[in-house]
Amino acid sequence: MADISRYVYHYMCDEIVGSEKVVKYRRLFFKVFEYVQNRFLSPSKYLVVTGSKAEGLDLCGSDIDFMLISKKYIICESKSEANSYLSGITVSRQILILDTDNAQPGFGLLCVHKKPICDQQFVERNEDGTFLSSKLYLLNFATKYTNHIINGPCLSNLDGKLDAAHSLKSLKWPSVAKNWATRKRSSGIPSASLVSDIVKYAIQLVPIGSKSCSVDVHPLEWRISFSIPEKLIIHTWSHTQLLCYAILKVLLKEVFKKNKILDSLLCSYFLKTTLFWLSEEVDTTNWVPEKLLHCLDMCLSRITYWITQKYIPNYFIPEHNMIDRQYDQQAWDELLALVSFLHGIGWQSIFLCDSFQHSSIVAYSENLKRSFHSFSDFEKAVIPLMHFISMSFEFLDVTYWSRTKAFTRCLSFMMREILPKKYKILFLIMLSGISFKMAESLMCKQQGNKQSYFEHKQIMTCFFYLCTNLCRNGMGFASS
Repeated sequence: MADISRYVYHYMCDEIVGSEKVVKYRRLFFKVFEYVQNRFLSPSKYLVVTGSKAEGLDLCGSDIDFMLISKKYIICESKSEANSYLSGITVSRQILILDTDNAQPGFGLLCVHKKPICDQQFVERNEDGTFLSSKLYLLNFATKYTNHIINGPCLSNLDGKLDAAHSLKSLKWPSVAKNWATRKRSSGIPSASLVSDIVKYAIQLVPIGSKSCSVDVHPLEWRISFSIPEKLIIHTWSHTQLLCYAILKVLLKEVFKKNKILDSLLCSYFLKTTLFWLSEEVDTTNWVPEKLLHCLDMCLSRITYWITQKYIPNYFIPEHNMIDRQYDQQAWDELLALVSFLHGIGWQSIFLCDSFQHSSIVAYSENLKRSFHSFSDFEKAVIPLMHFISMSFEFLDVTYWSRTKAFTRCLSFMMREILPKKYKILFLIMLSGISFKMAESLMCKQQGNKQSYFEHKQIMTCFFYLCTNLCRNGMGFASS
């Protein structure tokens, strides 16, 4: 099976996912995208790109996920911590206390500390106290942007290409996940140093409650999100691990999602969780191209076991069973039957997918031709992502600083810092897109707004001067 695994590995690299370098450049694209966007945002929020694209995948039909993290709130885990934070300073942000004792595992209540000082429309009072309501928080955005829909904790545009989760950030790593940082890992993955770095990152809370006790979500609970730690871990995966995850995502889309009854029972996050757990348990020597299909079999086996047990443990909080307890038994039986069938045929389940037609892989394995040989890895990664630069993000509910000042700051950073070539190219791509939007905005304004025109002209002079210098120094798009 080693030879077949190698063929599938190379087929995935050339036809579906891309090489290690292509994945590296995709991640770099969104790293620079985040940096540039956050230079333009007002200080009340900052943007993080999450989901599979930020992780390095760009599968056909996949959307892009953003997390907009509000800076209006300070989230503590106790009153004493909140009071110590208050002592000696003037606080203009709302302090909230995360209560995980009275919520389902993986969720928390946000209790308002002291008197509410902002966003009264999101506050709900009952006999247990005063809380920031996740339901009201999310409905506020849905009401404000009527051309978009609620999708779980996110707001999505109508074509489903973009999801934005408006989230809050805690001050510290939550105590309910402290065992994740200390538990033994037979594989040594993630490394102790990475674990140490991750727990320094606070987690986020996204506006959706559990369904464990009702068919409806709990209106006050917030889900604890580990999106940023997950991205950091996935960025350390071997390419084989990432390809294994990609195969599972293709199976989900091209096999499971074709059955409307099963559509809502299995999601890509469950597949990602499978890889997280197996990465801890399985020796790193297994995650190599020659064993790709063996790794896929292990994943299918684990998923089958979890579906049989009706329990999928969250990677960071294992007490959180991610399978909602309200489900249709007939649909669940169908899911179990399909998962068991795929487990039974093992790696050959990939041939049920349009992306893995048997004839295509056989033809590919006979000559191992490299597709798009005229394009560099950098171009293969970046060109398909260029349309994100011109996307409309108005429903992210952000305000912008002066675009002129932000543009100037980015240019100054580029000229001041010693950056790798690819960073500079991506900066220029991002800024050129923003420049186009600025020019469009000026055209829409009344004639006579000479100050804005002259500011834009000065920036463009500096921008094109920088582009010219970079080109003279051999900074072509495809240069290494």
